[in-house]
Amino acid sequence: MRGLAAALALCATQAQALSCVPADPVASYVKARDSEEVYVVVRGSLSGRPDLPAPDLSDNAPESSLYTSHFQGYRIATNGFTVLFETRVEVTELCFAVWCAHVPDQDDAVMFLRQTETPAGWALIEGPCGGNVFSNPSDEMIKDLTRCARGGPCEPEFRR
Repeated sequence: MRGLAAALALCATQAQALSCVPADPVASYVKARDSEEVYVVVRGSLSGRPDLPAPDLSDNAPESSLYTSHFQGYRIATNGFTVLFETRVEVTELCFAVWCAHVPDQDDAVMFLRQTETPAGWALIEGPCGGNVFSNPSDEMIKDLTRCARGGPCEPEFRR
C-alpha cells in the first residue's frame, strides 16, 4: 500500500500545473515605480516579431526566446497615455519548466519596458505568468494607471 501511495504522489507532482497569481497592471506599475531600474509604461503595439520555432518542451528546460521588435504608441503621463513614443525593444520570452511566455504582435496593449544598455535601449521581459504585457486594456485599467501616474491612490488588487 505504501508503494502505491508513493507512486501516486510521484505522478501527482509530475502533473502539477503552473500556479500564477493573476497579473495586475497596478501591481506592475508599483513594482516599476519602486524599482531602482528605469521603466516606462506604454500603450501601443509591437510589430516585427520573427517566426520563431516553438520551444522544445521535451527536456523540461526549454530556452527562452530573445528577439528585437518595434514599439509604436504612447507613454503614460499625468493625463494618460498622451506622449508619442516609438522605439526598438528587445523582447525576452522566459520559460519556467515547460511553461513559456509568448508575446505576439499586439494591436493594443499596455507594456512595461525597462531601460537597458542594449542597442535597442529598452527591454520587455515576459514570463509565463505575465505581468509586463496587458492586451486589450480596459477603460478601467487605463484610469487606474493614469491615477497612479498622477500620484493618486495606487493600490494593487493582488500582491505579488
